[in-house]
Amino acid sequence: MSSILLELTTRSASGTTASKALRRLGHIPATLYGHGEKALNVAVDVKLVTELLRTGADHHLIEIMLNGKARETAFVRSVQRDPITGRVQHVDILRVSSNESIRASIPLTLTGTAPGVKNSGGILEFTVHQLEISGPAASLPESLEVDISALEIREHVTAAQVKLPSGFALVTSPETIIVAVETPRVSTVADEVAPVAAAAPAA
Repeated sequence: MSSILLELTTRSASGTTASKALRRLGHIPATLYGHGEKALNVAVDVKLVTELLRTGADHHLIEIMLNGKARETAFVRSVQRDPITGRVQHVDILRVSSNESIRASIPLTLTGTAPGVKNSGGILEFTVHQLEISGPAASLPESLEVDISALEIREHVTAAQVKLPSGFALVTSPETIIVAVETPRVSTVADEVAPVAAAAPAA
């Protein structure tokens, strides 16, 4: 569990104007829901959210405190960012107890060196960087390792081949290709001359 405590305060105003005013004060609008309770519009300090995301703690159980009352455990369900600046605009927070089973997207890390790249000049294409899994909230892994040490050219690793911790199940489609070693495209003189010849005007 993250050591960061998110202190939340309820907010009555909502909408674009209210959200912009909230951000100017150094807070981010958020929604707190779960455990059958009514969804609440809340605010949280932008610095705390930034630190939470920086440390990767958004993939694990966190502690929250609503209006200075008792602490609860929760999980950051989604984060909305500005498409241009990348700044966090809104956060959805789900109340979760440590013994609950939840679905979460866990980052993937590559281990080993693909011989298809090292020895044959292949191109490594790492296209899927997270896997969605389900299991006990208190045991969510920080990341999942993808071993590429046996990958030759035109070989790949699928989601089904990624080893999961005990008690967890794969939610992502098993056939999803995570990483592959592709054949490098070799440029030839003919490739370079053809477009020039096609563009030349007829005599």
